[in-house]
Amino acid sequence: DDAGRDELLMGMHMDMPGHTRSSGASLQAIGAARGPGQLTMRLEVLNTLDHADMLMRPDNASPMYLLTWPDVRSRSVSLWSELVQVRGALRASLNGRLETARMEALNNQGVRQLQLSQPGAPSGRSDWPASLGLALDWEVQPTLNTGLSLGWSRRAPSTTEAFGYYLYVASDGYLYSGDPLLKQEQSVQLEWRTAWKSGPLDFRITLWHSEMLDWITGQPDPGEVPVPFARGWKRFANSGRARLQGLELHLRRALPGHWNLQGSGTLQHGWRVADGDPLAGMSPPSGRVSLSHERSRWSWLLELRGAAGRTHPSRLGQEEARAGFAVLQTRVELQAGSRLHLSLAVDNLLDRSYREASDWGSPLRPGRTLQFRLQYSGSNRF
Repeated sequence: DDAGRDELLMGMHMDMPGHTRSSGASLQAIGAARGPGQLTMRLEVLNTLDHADMLMRPDNASPMYLLTWPDVRSRSVSLWSELVQVRGALRASLNGRLETARMEALNNQGVRQLQLSQPGAPSGRSDWPASLGLALDWEVQPTLNTGLSLGWSRRAPSTTEAFGYYLYVASDGYLYSGDPLLKQEQSVQLEWRTAWKSGPLDFRITLWHSEMLDWITGQPDPGEVPVPFARGWKRFANSGRARLQGLELHLRRALPGHWNLQGSGTLQHGWRVADGDPLAGMSPPSGRVSLSHERSRWSWLLELRGAAGRTHPSRLGQEEARAGFAVLQTRVELQAGSRLHLSLAVDNLLDRSYREASDWGSPLRPGRTLQFRLQYSGSNRF
């Protein structure tokens, strides 16, 4: 309900209600497999209805109405199974999923909206999403574990990607429209992980590589009528082949005198194979490191977290470059009795001005913020 807004956008109020209604059922069976193993099977049935619309009410003109989710009904039946086998220090699992899905726009007006720019666009589509995965985990020694996973999947477009219309995305400032003729997106991913824990040191690393075919993303559509509150239009489309790589690190070190040092970091990179253009929406390298001191009744933590800048924005996604940041925060916690817990924290200790790359609408994060929490736990008898 947009009736209470004072600053009008394009001189009109815009009501944008919507809802999603889902129902379904699942049946799962677990049994022993040959040898020291287990077989799990699950059958799922799901029915979903998505509706969203927009009523634009100018001050001195007749209201205008359009559908952004045109009563899209999705029905699916899927069968998932997993076989797990254990042989000494080696654990292997094989899983697969097969689904039949039907998606259909029930509102004729919503279908006609899509057909204005895509003549002959159908009101429904049928898909066969599927996945297959293999995972191997090996306990090399009590302090060292390593594993390897390989997976393939095929997914159908979402409601928004297939039948969405006039959907504003604040993170990039564009209006999005769907395409019911999209191909299913496919991906193959390889992952290697290792964990080592010896005495006071705990170290974990994960590396992954993914190949995507018929990758679905929004592409600029200059044929639509421009509007003053958006940067333009994008239409979901299959954008060829894409490649993604990533690295995750976690480190914890116990220090003498009840001190602990922890750190973590994430690095990911994705690009289109055809022209090397970075994929839109990729988070820049980020990490955090903290020093903490723990006692039986109180603890203290000092943490530094940050992220690199977005220096190579996506041309296809028309992203903008963004500066990196680093912020400092601290927290003190006190157990004042068996039932009373106190916490005092200061976020953004140095009062830095910064933006997170993944924030919706790219707002400035709050400056220095003081947080106080008092928690009392007890029980009463009635």
